[in-house]
Amino acid sequence: DTAIAYGDSESVLGNLGCQEFAVVTKLPEVPAEISDIGNWVKQQVSESLARLKVTQLDGLLLHRPEQLNGRIGENLYHCLRAVRDSGVVKRIGISIYDPQELDDLPADLTFDLIQAPYNPFDQRLVTSGWLAKLTASGTAVHLRSIFLQGLLLMDPKERPIKFMPWKTLFDRWDAWLLESKQTPLEACLNHALSLQGIEKVVIGINSQEQLRQMLGTLGTLPDLKSFEPSINDPRILNPVEWNLL
Repeated sequence: DTAIAYGDSESVLGNLGCQEFAVVTKLPEVPAEISDIGNWVKQQVSESLARLKVTQLDGLLLHRPEQLNGRIGENLYHCLRAVRDSGVVKRIGISIYDPQELDDLPADLTFDLIQAPYNPFDQRLVTSGWLAKLTASGTAVHLRSIFLQGLLLMDPKERPIKFMPWKTLFDRWDAWLLESKQTPLEACLNHALSLQGIEKVVIGINSQEQLRQMLGTLGTLPDLKSFEPSINDPRILNPVEWNLL
């Protein structure tokens, strides 16, 4: 899982060799000065394929799906379908921060793949009813941010002070982990992997050891004990907002 906007990540992955992987990347916001959106989309995809050194993308997602609501929305959507029809992209879809974004889109738009956040704090994908709707429609769902950018794995003493307004929530989380006899890693993996209808869970790692630890945990996960209540405050659920704290 990568994106054009993630610095040189596509080139790094291409140089390492990802031909045996199913690669999902994301288009950035369409610049305001672009008049030929179809050509722009094809060029972005072509350049991504070249950087990644692959001949086909498993998925192409919009990083800014709100553009589908604007003046270019209908054209942009048809351009996505066109690159899928050309065969260089298997599936098209969107990456969201909040299920509300799905409510805001035109009802006649359909997608092959949706990427959305989900973790013990952020269960909006389920509570909104959207996971059930997507599963029923045959749309594949990929979960990300299952550790809330690592915040849920932190030792209480290491949490940045800017999260102090949510101290009561974190105290509840720490107490719940002790009561349910789960590690933070087990709880986060459990919440994501227990959901029915999920195709993939996207994780980020900083080392081989982290990956080994996660893979080793998968085979010994306890029965799911769901963290309640989840919350709806975007200031903590959306890492984009953290720079404003």
